[in-house]
Amino acid sequence: SYRRAMTPLRREQTFARLLIFGDVEGGWHDRLHMPELDDIETVEVNEDDITQLYTLLQCRAIVLSQSTFHVWAAYLAAHDPQSGVRVAYFDATDVTKHHLALSHWTAVSPLPRHTV
Repeated sequence: SYRRAMTPLRREQTFARLLIFGDVEGGWHDRLHMPELDDIETVEVNEDDITQLYTLLQCRAIVLSQSTFHVWAAYLAAHDPQSGVRVAYFDATDVTKHHLALSHWTAVSPLPRHTV
């Protein structure tokens, strides 16, 4: 699903670094490994909230998780469509259910669930 979110962002911008924000250290790079992103340095940001917020505000593109903290950071960074900051969020999640996304953000369909 993060691959689906990165695709439209990469069509519009070139990235040298992928920052992964979270509060759990380790494992994210392996879980998010996407061969098409091998040319991008991946850095996990597992810092305090203020450091994460400051760093998120420096980003040119943001793929939202379902964290309200990250939604607020994206809003602060990209509330103005003229900011140039691109935001992708997953459709059919709390972001859409609670109408948190701004009209100039990009909705991405999550991967369909497989039934067994």
